[in-house]
Amino acid sequence: MVAIRKKPLKLLWLEALMRRLLKDDVEYHYYQEQYRRLDAGFAGEQKVDRVWHELIYPNTFFVLHNLCLMNTAQHLHQIDTLFICPHFMLVVEIKNIHGRLEFDQHTHQCTRTRVDGTVEGFPNALTQTERHMEFLKNLITSYSLPVEGAVVIANPSTIIVNSTSTLPIFHASGLHKYLQSLFKNTLKN
Repeated sequence: MVAIRKKPLKLLWLEALMRRLLKDDVEYHYYQEQYRRLDAGFAGEQKVDRVWHELIYPNTFFVLHNLCLMNTAQHLHQIDTLFICPHFMLVVEIKNIHGRLEFDQHTHQCTRTRVDGTVEGFPNALTQTERHMEFLKNLITSYSLPVEGAVVIANPSTIIVNSTSTLPIFHASGLHKYLQSLFKNTLKN
C-alpha cells in the first residue's frame, strides 16, 4: 500500500504568506527563498513517489510519506519516506538539488556547486538518514526487523560525488534496483 503524499502544512502556510506580502516588504525575499526551497523539495518527493507506485512486490508492504515522529527528548524525526515490509524497513531521504553534490563524511556536510561555480553548503542527508535509522532501531528493539537507509536524488541532472559512504546515494531511477538487492539480501539471511 502506497500512501498519497500531501503538501506539507509549512508549504501551504508559505504560499498564503507569499500571496499577502508585498514585493517591497523587508522580509519578502527571505520568505520567497524559504518557499522556493520547500516547494522544490516537495516536487522532488513527488517525482520519487511515481517510482513507488510502479513497485511490484508479492508480499504486503507499506510506504509512508512525511512521517513525523518524536523521540524521548522531544526532537522531531521527519522521514521523507518509510518503506515497511516483513523483511526490513527502509528510511529514504529525498533531495531535489541540482548541480554537483559532494557528501563529506568527516565534516557531515553536503556542498553543491552550481554550473556558474557558486558553492553552497547544505545539511548532510547522510547524517540525517543515519539519525532517523538509529531512532527507528531504538523504537523497534523488540522486533528483529533490519532498518536500512538511502539518500535518493530526485533531479536526474544532479552529479553525485563522493558516494563512498556507508549509506547508498543514488538517483530515483535506481530505487527499484536497490529495493531488489535489499529483498535478495534479506531473503538470503
